[in-house]
Amino acid sequence: MNTDLNIDLDFNFVHFIKFLKQNNVFGAAIAAILSDRINEITNSLTDNILLPIINRDGDGDGESDIKTIEDHKVKCLGITFATGKFLMALIRFIIVTYIIFIVSATFKKFL
Repeated sequence: MNTDLNIDLDFNFVHFIKFLKQNNVFGAAIAAILSDRINEITNSLTDNILLPIINRDGDGDGESDIKTIEDHKVKCLGITFATGKFLMALIRFIIVTYIIFIVSATFKKFL
């Protein structure tokens, strides 16, 4: 066993704080928390404000058209693909991306 490698594993608060500062751990933690809150706001905007506009019963069958789209499945070779859920995720992604584009363009215009 090689004993030339001397690693001090004792807890040293000063070195720990130095490590946190050098690796910007506080900034990363704040960014993660803000990202989570922004995600929550974005989901709420999409689910509660934007999707209800298109989540209506246009064909008069008593069920929202979005639900009909979301429940769409394709069977191929014994495998069931939830294509409707994928389509709804894609629609949400496009809506959120467009909102980010608008907000970003607005901020760039005024800054």
